Amino acid sequence: MKHLKLLVTLLATSFLPCTTPAQSIQQLRVKLTDTTSDQTRCDVYYSLSRYYWSKDADSVLRLADSALSSARRVQYDKGIAEAFLSKGIAYELKEEHVYALNCDLEALRISDRLGLDGLTGDLYGNIGNVYAHLGNYPRAREYYASALDIAQKNKDQYQTTILLTNISEAFKNNGVYDSALAYNSKALPIMCALHDSVVIAAILLNIGDDYDKMGHPDKALTYFARCDSIARQVHDEEDIVWAGISRAEALQQQHKFNLSIRYAVTALSGARRFSFAEVIHECYSVLCTDFRATRDFQQALQYRDLEVAWKDSLNSIEKEKKIGNLQSDYELEKKQHQIELLNKDRQFQQQEIGAERQRHVMFAASALFFSMWALFLFRSNREKETLNRQLRSRNHDLLRGS
Repeated sequence: MKHLKLLVTLLATSFLPCTTPAQSIQQLRVKLTDTTSDQTRCDVYYSLSRYYWSKDADSVLRLADSALSSARRVQYDKGIAEAFLSKGIAYELKEEHVYALNCDLEALRISDRLGLDGLTGDLYGNIGNVYAHLGNYPRAREYYASALDIAQKNKDQYQTTILLTNISEAFKNNGVYDSALAYNSKALPIMCALHDSVVIAAILLNIGDDYDKMGHPDKALTYFARCDSIARQVHDEEDIVWAGISRAEALQQQHKFNLSIRYAVTALSGARRFSFAEVIHECYSVLCTDFRATRDFQQALQYRDLEVAWKDSLNSIEKEKKIGNLQSDYELEKKQHQIELLNKDRQFQQQEIGAERQRHVMFAASALFFSMWALFLFRSNREKETLNRQLRSRNHDLLRGS
């Protein structure tokens, strides 16, 4: 089933002050060229990174690193926190969840210290996403709940709705469908009041899925039909195909296999057209079961083979992604090692400079000491010579008097 977990990461920007959200990329780049203030450069880099949050992880990472460098030069703590937030989003887009978590926690430490509740709320939501992707749903719910408290305190209805849905999905992934339904049911009327049709369609889809998994396909079909209707009005192709295959699964529960096949074939056609990989895999599975139930074993075997081949293909893609991640880790470690070597070399140079300075100081101190000693000897000799002259003069006077 389609989930809404990433919407907190990609859309929750209401708490985060931005340089000027209405500015275009070109305007921001001009501002970047014109300014000499590191704090302003940090804000501009961060604003630029937000343009790529849902598009290009590498661009987000590059711009966030630039924002971080500028912020650190002037000890701009809020800028450092926002840069780490953006880096966390980049790593989450790249599915490098451990790196994402590290960045989010770095930002959270600063946000807590500065008392930036809004930023803290966004970070709680993002950390919840990371734990959800890692399969730790109880921990994900804890962070979503903390983010929800802040969103409700700030009367942010949109953020509240997304977080309610995220908590619902975390319960669903643990098989607690009644709790999942309760949270989705809370989210739906709030989003209806906000009139965001795409999110409304997704919540309807998830509620239908809750009922389906609870063994109530009749209720599920009502919500899938509502989802399909809204999705078609706004040309939301992904929810249209999800509603189609979800209907097929509900009809399968009702043993209406021929009707289930019709919906699954239509959904498969749309999923192939738009390359919705997860839906394609789901369609193959449903069609295999439907044709086996209708005793059309040849068709069932055909879709079973397609399902296995598609799963192998996805596994191969996943392996390539993991290999790419390993390579990225290696490159990151390599760069970190180079940085450490540079830091050690810099420390060595600083030690050498310190030692040289100490030698200069010692030399100067020695020279000063010997100069003062020479002066002391010179003055002592002069005083001694003066005293000798005085003694000779007195002796001479005494001799003359006698």
